[in-house]
Amino acid sequence: MKTRIIGIGKIGRDLFSNLKLESINADCVLLGITSNELTHSYCRTHLIKYENNPTEGQFPTIRLLESTHKFLDSFSSAEQLIIVSGLMIHHSQFIPVITEKLKENHRKIILLLV
Repeated sequence: MKTRIIGIGKIGRDLFSNLKLESINADCVLLGITSNELTHSYCRTHLIKYENNPTEGQFPTIRLLESTHKFLDSFSSAEQLIIVSGLMIHHSQFIPVITEKLKENHRKIILLLV
């Protein structure tokens, strides 16, 4: 089963650093902030996608601003998605947008709120 993980914010990032991603055949995308950049970069219609950056381990400084739906379309090959988020208001506003879009495609969604 193809699994993808979406992490929202610093908690999502921190959890990724403790996961053995190879063992669950997953790849991860971080949305939101880096540990040294606590800017309020959230809104309902745009997400910040972080790509790999060797200087910060798995979590990058290269950012691509994309619309939420365009971003989520890139998950179309995944059969299961794991969404990791904290309980911050500016994190949780993404969750209804993400889950509604993914339910259209009948994906299995696991939501971890930590």
